[in-house]
This record gives sequence, C-alpha cells and structure tokens, in this order.
Amino acid sequence: MAARKQPNHTPDIRAKIQASQLVNMLNELALTGLYQGVQVSPERIKAAQILLAKALPDLKAIDHTGTVAHTFPGVHIHPPGG
Repeated sequence: MAARKQPNHTPDIRAKIQASQLVNMLNELALTGLYQGVQVSPERIKAAQILLAKALPDLKAIDHTGTVAHTFPGVHIHPPGG
C-alpha cells in the first residue's frame, strides 16, 4: 500500500469527523432512545447539541429580496406576474 501524502488529518478534517460522530450519536438516540445500548444524560445530549451547533452551520430560512436573472439557450423563463 502506498504511503499517505499527509500522515495526519488537518484540523478541518478532524472537526468534520468529530461532528459526524456527534450526528451519529444524536441520530441513534433519536431512533432508539439509547446510545450504544446505554441511557444518555440530558446534560450530555445538550452538550452534543452545543458542540454540533459550533461545528456545523445553522440552516435558517433565507428571505431573498431582489431579482434573479438566468439565461438558458433556447429556454424562455418569464418571472411571475410579468
């Protein structure tokens, strides 16, 4: 097997791995009520949620104002009300 070009994970990759572990834990808790067969305290669940909020962007609704103009060859798109 060839040697890895980068022997250690970058901090960015390490953070993504840790975030995926938190997602997996919360997912298992949501589906079964247990994590690896053990009851998890509410404090630990809240801590996981806080860490996950720091690692992943919060997906909030975006209110778009303005117009978007797209041009596609051979396709004519008319804006609503126009």
